Amino acid sequence: MKQIYNQWHLRIFSTPKCNLRCIYCNPEGKFEDRKIMDEQVLNNVIKACSELSFKGVHFTGGEPMMRENIILAIKYCKNLNYHDISMTTNGTELFNRNIEELAHAGLKRVNISLDTMYRNEYKKLCGFDSLLTVKDSIIKACSFFSFVKINSVLLRNNLDSISSLIDFILSIKSKNISLKLITLMPCNPIMITESGHDLFHSEVIAEEELLTYLRNKYDVVKTCRVVPGDNPNTVHMTLDGLSVEYLSMPSWNYKCADAGCKKFRLSPYGELSICLNDNPYNINGLSVEEIRDIIRMKVDSKEETLPKDRIHYAKTIGAVRFGNVYGRTDINTFQ
Repeated sequence: MKQIYNQWHLRIFSTPKCNLRCIYCNPEGKFEDRKIMDEQVLNNVIKACSELSFKGVHFTGGEPMMRENIILAIKYCKNLNYHDISMTTNGTELFNRNIEELAHAGLKRVNISLDTMYRNEYKKLCGFDSLLTVKDSIIKACSFFSFVKINSVLLRNNLDSISSLIDFILSIKSKNISLKLITLMPCNPIMITESGHDLFHSEVIAEEELLTYLRNKYDVVKTCRVVPGDNPNTVHMTLDGLSVEYLSMPSWNYKCADAGCKKFRLSPYGELSICLNDNPYNINGLSVEEIRDIIRMKVDSKEETLPKDRIHYAKTIGAVRFGNVYGRTDINTFQ
């Protein structure tokens, strides 16, 4: 059993709620109006995956810090001896005592979102003047967690902010921090609307354009970093010594990781899936044993039940984390 499952990890979309209103994501704060999974459902899935020797849990959202008792959920993972416990957060709720609480509860790594270093631009992008708080959270996080990754979504209007972002990260002088540059992706609720569609086409930056921009400013050295289950299109490099990842647009040419993908996703509504192209399984009300059997079944039948031509992205898009807000559309409409 351990040889089969100990490379898998669980990705938990803890809540559809978020305290920011990012223009490329969910600016109206909408999410599907149905029951969010309760603590028992969440704990049952965490327990079932632990019994199958899953190696890690990653909490995301929405904004995971907006889920009540999120620290207790992290502590529960620690008590079940998960090897790796991590979180993706916007950083607005970290700076005060929460960083110490999260670290003590067992959180090992954090990914913190930061798209610009300019206050006015941050407020325009995210809806709130929280830049200074996020910067303080990043600095403090480097002292409490084994690794900190800065996730930065690339927009044409904030491309010039990359330099100041890199300078900020280098100024922290920490060996346990890196930067991930992410191309604008058509995966969030707003992108399904007409205005979101227009935003995507006006703001998306092609890979070669970004690499040319970076080469003109930095000593770029491409590196070969093999990360099990990593996105196939992730490019690893160093910029003036800073470890940087670049995740290009997951589109019609974006390959699936196939056997290298070892990820289960749990939606805020208690739906479990092994792939973005999978039909989710509603596990609300099921026992730990029943959930464990479903996970086994999905692993054993993965290649038989999933589309053979699948990409590392859902062909029919609509955000897992927010439910059915604006409907769904085919990814090819963004070509």
